[in-house]
Amino acid sequence: MNEVNLLIGSGGRRNYLVNWFREAMAGQGLKGTVCVIDASPSAPALADADRFSVVPPFASDEYFPAVAELCAAWGVGLAFSVNDFEATLWATDPSSPFSRGGVNLIAPSLVCQSLVEDKAAYRDAFESSGIRTPVTLIGTDAYGLDGLPWEGDVIIKHRFGSGSVGLARVAQHQWHGQLARTAAGAMDRLGRSVSSLEEGLGNVVVQQAIDGAEHGLDVVHDFDGKYVTTLARRKLRMRSGETDQAVTVSAEPFHEIARLLGGITKHRGLIDTDVIVNPAGVPYLIDVNPRFGGGYPFSHVAGAAIPHAYLAWHTGLAVADEWFSYEVGVTSAKTEDIRVARPAPSSLGR
Repeated sequence: MNEVNLLIGSGGRRNYLVNWFREAMAGQGLKGTVCVIDASPSAPALADADRFSVVPPFASDEYFPAVAELCAAWGVGLAFSVNDFEATLWATDPSSPFSRGGVNLIAPSLVCQSLVEDKAAYRDAFESSGIRTPVTLIGTDAYGLDGLPWEGDVIIKHRFGSGSVGLARVAQHQWHGQLARTAAGAMDRLGRSVSSLEEGLGNVVVQQAIDGAEHGLDVVHDFDGKYVTTLARRKLRMRSGETDQAVTVSAEPFHEIARLLGGITKHRGLIDTDVIVNPAGVPYLIDVNPRFGGGYPFSHVAGAAIPHAYLAWHTGLAVADEWFSYEVGVTSAKTEDIRVARPAPSSLGR
């Protein structure tokens, strides 16, 4: 196989992924295109994609037919999404065009997606496997309590949230009021706004706040689900729910938690996780996102090359060990950039 047409779902602002996959194709002598879909006609990835199409919103009945038509027209052979809600649909909805085969879909299995998308559900599975997680309560269970079963601050966030939307950290005496406020603006597992306080409480979690250094880990498996490596960085600053500055660190202290996690998820490709290491050196898993996350670029610029690995695994080409190594101690920061997403109407067709 010397041609790959790749589809990236919800490309949004991930221009770097578009370009890194194109560079990986060129570096391995592959022909093909990097295609992007997004619900926004002004998504920045439009500027760098070889092919781009606006698709209906996830909740629309026209969404899957549009995606299926594009996959056929573009000859898509490999696909993944960088949006949690879209990844959920691709992995779980029986009407998804990917459920019929023909495309190598790098998405979590139904079991994995159902587990990791629900911040209230995965604690039991992870804790039973030896992975520490914060004490977590569903909002409906916490709402009637006079107090919480731990001391210290409280984290309240959307149960199926993405990008830290709705996240708040409050003191013990403030948690009840914050819970009601967060529940009022909660979203369900497909990103739809709730219609009542009761529904909102069911879509919010109340967690024990863990203090310490927050790290981002990419747990990388090959396309057979075999563990390959872990990429690690310590977060220095966040912006809009995404890592804005980070420094690469040794993955050695995180290999055990990464292997334990992989044994549960049995995922293919890369899975993004957040871990807080408390002052005693104990790691707590606080979030799991089965996709390329906002932290991967910090490992890439330090030497990792996971897009190369994706293409090699897909095509059967040789895999280089150097793609999974990176320089420790590299501090990086995201910058502002701008793209012309759509030219002015008067210039179209010229």
